[in-house]
Amino acid sequence: MKILLVESNLAAFLSAVYYAYYESSPDLITSNCAIISLLDNVIEISADLVKARKVRKGITEKAGYAAYKEISDAYLSCDPAKEQKIYQYLQLLFKHGKAVFSMHHITEVIAFNDLIKKVRHEAHRMQGFLRFQEMSNGIFYCYFGTDNDILELILPHFTSRFNCQQFVLHDIKRKKLAYYDGAQCHLLPAEEVTITLSDKEVLISGLWKEYFNNVAISDRANSRLQTQFLPKKYRWFMNEF
Repeated sequence: MKILLVESNLAAFLSAVYYAYYESSPDLITSNCAIISLLDNVIEISADLVKARKVRKGITEKAGYAAYKEISDAYLSCDPAKEQKIYQYLQLLFKHGKAVFSMHHITEVIAFNDLIKKVRHEAHRMQGFLRFQEMSNGIFYCYFGTDNDILELILPHFTSRFNCQQFVLHDIKRKKLAYYDGAQCHLLPAEEVTITLSDKEVLISGLWKEYFNNVAISDRANSRLQTQFLPKKYRWFMNEF
């Protein structure tokens, strides 16, 4: 089986799509080394920004910028088979153009749309689930760890909401953060971050937990419904739990 093994980033994936279109069509595009066997013909593809831009241009010319945005969002998925699913969708897009948007019965389109749905749904959830804490230097800090790589997807929401406030969004799972200085965003690697909360934050956090525990009506407790709306996998970064 012919496999294009790519680096785990969108530019490398688009470079692989360029190779598949202009050089030789592969059986599989993936960034997952674990699925490769000794019998496979593996070609490693690194990010080539020139080729990636050409593929991006081809997508937008064929189906508009919204189509490229969908590709970009789908690549944020944690699905280990995302590269192949997106590649199969792109084959249809390049063949049929905007008509692919209405091909809801096609297996490859269903799989692609499922990637987008899960990424965007989790990003929407985080707009309400994330909790900021004031540090001693006045900067607000928020840590989280989601299934999908949504840091850059949720960033515009918070820069719009807190456009004059300095804050940090820290994706602990992927060891990176976004720092907003009140005017611009900076994406940085973050192996480990040490923070000191302000005295006011310590007080307010304590009051918030007390309020959360006391406002609940024990006779109406419904843990099953609560878990449905707020999965337990997200509660470790919410300070009321």
